[in-house]
Amino acid sequence: MKNDVSFTPYLKKKEKKDNSGIINIRVTKDRKSKYFSLKETIEEKYWNKQRCEVKKTFINADSLNKRIDEKINELKSIYGLSEDIQILKKNERNSFINFFNSQIEFLRSRKKIGTSKSYGTSYNQLEAFIKRRGKSDLLFSEVDVVLITDFETFLLENNIANNTSKKYISTIKKVFNQSIKMNVFQPMKDPFIMFENKRLQVKKNRLDKIDVEKILLTEIDELDILYNVRNYFLFQIFGQGLRVSDLVTLRWENIVEGRIDFVQLKTKKKHSVSLNYRLLSILKDYIPGNCSKVYTEKYSFTIKDMAYKMNYEELKNKYKEISKTHITKFIAGDKEAIKLVESWKKAFDQVIEKTKYKLILSIDQYSRINPKSFIFSILRNEDFKDVKFNNNTNLTLYQYNQISSRTGVYNRQLKRLQNKCEIDVVLTSHISRHTYTNILIDATDNDIYSISKSLGHQRLSTTEHYINEFSNERTDKVNDEFNDKFSYL
Repeated sequence: MKNDVSFTPYLKKKEKKDNSGIINIRVTKDRKSKYFSLKETIEEKYWNKQRCEVKKTFINADSLNKRIDEKINELKSIYGLSEDIQILKKNERNSFINFFNSQIEFLRSRKKIGTSKSYGTSYNQLEAFIKRRGKSDLLFSEVDVVLITDFETFLLENNIANNTSKKYISTIKKVFNQSIKMNVFQPMKDPFIMFENKRLQVKKNRLDKIDVEKILLTEIDELDILYNVRNYFLFQIFGQGLRVSDLVTLRWENIVEGRIDFVQLKTKKKHSVSLNYRLLSILKDYIPGNCSKVYTEKYSFTIKDMAYKMNYEELKNKYKEISKTHITKFIAGDKEAIKLVESWKKAFDQVIEKTKYKLILSIDQYSRINPKSFIFSILRNEDFKDVKFNNNTNLTLYQYNQISSRTGVYNRQLKRLQNKCEIDVVLTSHISRHTYTNILIDATDNDIYSISKSLGHQRLSTTEHYINEFSNERTDKVNDEFNDKFSYL
């Protein structure tokens, strides 16, 4: 019933007094109207109310009027009123699969390797789906809501998680929309309008404080590969939830005056992390000699009129012994026991500060000598010798695959660390980030500003708000409070 529906271009303004508006198509059926925006704003003086089109005096008049016609044709197809046989014939000849593949090649040529690999995974799943149907190609004319729904069913039947399935379909939608922008074909209808593609909310697994303590205190031989795996994982947690992509690409040159300054590989945004004592104690393991002089130097102090002279390790062990010996009295509130334990803790804390300062000097010196070497030997230096990790970083497919494969190995080793430390939560490299966030929320009384800065988030949707300007001093204080929630022993 064609006469029951009208399609009228319309300049929609928020207020009558406004001088400009957004171009819409007003669809009227049974005296009820719906508006479909072209998301194009123009001044009212360029709009012809009688002809319902953009005036020729507007610089992009022809282009906009063409878009209006295309939008009307698209809406007519949705309402079952399109009779444009030429569009149908064109779509019958064009291969969606070939266009999809060309987009992957285009991304690779632009050095967008990560995106191209993500697109490639979706492409492979779609290709497998087509083969299941006994076909080798997919035309644009065949991409409809039924096909997308069947594709989702195919993914779920192959034990692909719901949200991963939604991600694959979202990628296909992006490619589909790109083909429209490039005028590869003219859409008769949008197959994604009627398809629900919202992802389910997934609970983020994380470790509690007691789990982190288990990892800290589990005895692991330095020759065991898990010793390094634990170091990497703890470095991620105490490095403000460091992403694994940044962990593996950190170089010694990123350490500057007691901080780690780097550009995040994922977001291409600058980030800075204070070298707290926990990070320093891990970094020392990757310097020849482990900064041994720092730990063998003896310090003089007095407790209860008794003079002592001990190095870091001796004092740490003595403090541990005193704490264990007097723990019962300490809990019971014995004043003498409390005073004794607190005296040894004060001495230990002072030595920690001195040790921290000297570690920073030693690490800074080593950094200046070996600026281009990776801090952790997860990636090979020679494979990335020409790469500068900044806001213009472009990796080759080989380099991207190296990061991906080494991350996979690291995640498999984390499962072994999980068993070693007898932790129930499945360890992954990203859980370190969730863990840091979880404990930091408690440590900062849900201070969203500090959390956003600490995590290096780019968008406000990530932590409700993204703050561009925020002092390092406040962030350092927040992270010191976080680190102090765990024992040094």
